[in-house]
Amino acid sequence: MIALIDSDIIAYSVGFAAKDDPLPYALHSVNKMIDGILDAVGTDEYYCFLTGKDNFRKDIATIKEYKGNRKQDKPPHFHSIREHLTILHDAKEVSFQEADDALGIMQTALGDDSCICTIDKDLDMIPGWHYNWKKGTKYYVNTKEAMIFFYKQLLMGDSTDNIQGIPKVVEVKANRIVTTITDSYPPFTDELELEEELYWEVLDQYAMAYDKPMEALIENARLLWIRREAGEMWEPKW
Repeated sequence: MIALIDSDIIAYSVGFAAKDDPLPYALHSVNKMIDGILDAVGTDEYYCFLTGKDNFRKDIATIKEYKGNRKQDKPPHFHSIREHLTILHDAKEVSFQEADDALGIMQTALGDDSCICTIDKDLDMIPGWHYNWKKGTKYYVNTKEAMIFFYKQLLMGDSTDNIQGIPKVVEVKANRIVTTITDSYPPFTDELELEEELYWEVLDQYAMAYDKPMEALIENARLLWIRREAGEMWEPKW
């Protein structure tokens, strides 16, 4: 098992938690956090990823500025923690995309020999093993669950990243909309057929909220979609 660690979250969470502490304490906390993740996953093999410059999502967002609601200053030790992750833990800084995309691409390539380690629920659209170190839970997401999660995200958007989705559709309503489709299909139903039903239902919901529903759906899908292949861009299948 190879642990794939979302190091962006480590840099921020440790940085804020240790903002009043000396740098050595913050760096020790980083090492301790990574050791805890590896112990929970049951491995000593891991890759860390950090988001670099020039995120492609910023170029395609027109409904709202991508992550435009994030105005909070970075924690005091932020850059030193990133440097420490790069030097001691060989963290890979990815450009033109996000660490999330690198995690999705590598997990897709490695399959069940890897485990995405993060507290970011957005990664649940990637099939395979996952570990949430905040909740202390290791769990498996199959391809059907990953697909359903993505379509729920299309309905709700993602307020953390300033992706609107459909206004006033919250998680409870998104679950209800999706459940009307998924509950009518037994577990053995072809997943592509189920996805097509979800796609048209979501597009119908967009048609009630946007003047140009297809354009809005494609934009939001490309912002939300976490890559499984290098350079991948979400495209509608129908």
